Amino acid sequence: MLLIIYSFSVFVFVGSQYTPRDVLKVWKDRNQRWLSVSEVHRETTAGVRVTVLPLYMGSREEQDDITYWWRWVESNRGCM
Repeated sequence: MLLIIYSFSVFVFVGSQYTPRDVLKVWKDRNQRWLSVSEVHRETTAGVRVTVLPLYMGSREEQDDITYWWRWVESNRGCM
């Protein structure tokens, strides 16, 4: 897996104001699919409320095998 780490200054001009560079728009357009929340799952069990927001990041296909990539945001709260 290739991991690329970008510097903040690659995406914006840093000065008295932060001005987006064209590369930021290109990155956003390419990654919009996994930046958007499409579903929210909520469940309460044993007095604990769990909320999960799944975000699809894409897939990778190798020969006869497909790997799907997801990330999620989770929130746990006790209920009274």
